Amino acid sequence: MWLINKYNVLPTDERYLNLTVEQRALLWESFLLSNPQIQKAIDREQNKIHDEEFEKEWQQLELDTDDVQSDWLEDIDTESLKENFNKFVEDHDLDIKYRPQVERLLKKKGGK
Repeated sequence: MWLINKYNVLPTDERYLNLTVEQRALLWESFLLSNPQIQKAIDREQNKIHDEEFEKEWQQLELDTDDVQSDWLEDIDTESLKENFNKFVEDHDLDIKYRPQVERLLKKKGGK
């Protein structure tokens, strides 16, 4: 909203609509750098956010990974998926570390 107010444009204005996501992000970051008190307020609010139900579900998911039905893996061409993934990792020079749950699922399906 601040962007619309600062530059006196409507949300339907072509100049506003033509901004890329990166341009909007750059303008927003510039705004936050110029207004550190707003950044601090945002940080304080984000620290207050806590979803107890989500946390319980997330923990349960991590605990139950061995019990997860991996039937959906049967319908996937895992070989080409692994080849594509490994090519992507190689092309982008990434160092990938799998979570233990993922390691176990991959081993059940036939290795990495």
